[in-house]
Amino acid sequence: MNIKIKDNLKNIISDNNMSVRELETKSGLKPSSVQNILNGRSKKPSSHTLDAICQFFNCTIEDLIGAESPELVEYYRSKKEKIEAPLEGTLLLDTVSTIIETIYKERINTSLEKTIPIIKEVYKYSKGKNSKKADKDFAQWVLLKKLL
Repeated sequence: MNIKIKDNLKNIISDNNMSVRELETKSGLKPSSVQNILNGRSKKPSSHTLDAICQFFNCTIEDLIGAESPELVEYYRSKKEKIEAPLEGTLLLDTVSTIIETIYKERINTSLEKTIPIIKEVYKYSKGKNSKKADKDFAQWVLLKKLL
């Protein structure tokens, strides 16, 4: 793995007075995903992980990887383009409705900042199953796991 990613990530986290755990939680990443990068256990972080970090800190992939690694930047950009697909409005609407219904049903106290990453996760999961509807069981599981 590019040592620059570890160094840049440490600096970005430090500059924002944030803990690794807080970054993982607030950006919707799996526990230990950032810690694994910093400890060198993740030799090739996924484009999803790097993209979530960049979106959270409002930085570019170059900021994270280092502008002197153009081939690595291009690799992650090409991976991201393959992941991104046209938005499916019906699925997105159903996902938001499912999440809101579950929040009210389970009486979960949350915020928009905590809910948006969950909506994204449930949307991507349901889309990956080629479904036109949100997976209600998965939505409930994610909400309870991340917010309670």
